[in-house]
Amino acid sequence: AQFGSDLDKGTKAQIDRGLRIQEVLKQPQYNPLPVANEVMVIYAVTNGLMDDVPVDQVKRWENAFHEYLHNTHQEFLDSLVRDYARKKAPKEVLDQMTAIINQFKKTFV
Repeated sequence: AQFGSDLDKGTKAQIDRGLRIQEVLKQPQYNPLPVANEVMVIYAVTNGLMDDVPVDQVKRWENAFHEYLHNTHQEFLDSLVRDYARKKAPKEVLDQMTAIINQFKKTFV
């Protein structure tokens, strides 16, 4: 508790983002996520789009996000794997990923 109160805001935010990254990298044994889902959630957490999600809610957010992607953006997920498996996605695709994540965040309670 003492250490936490001594941190400046930026350092605390960086540590919290690291904790979120740690959470999204955990997967159930023998049940790996599809690559496109991994790409979306790692993109979200590393680009600060999950910074407003409390660390203890990351798994709940992630599970709901995967369901949302499956139900509303499966075609986009398929295109990620099909079109960009071996090359960097262009800015338009990254912008679309950001838009999808932000759409989901509006629905997540």
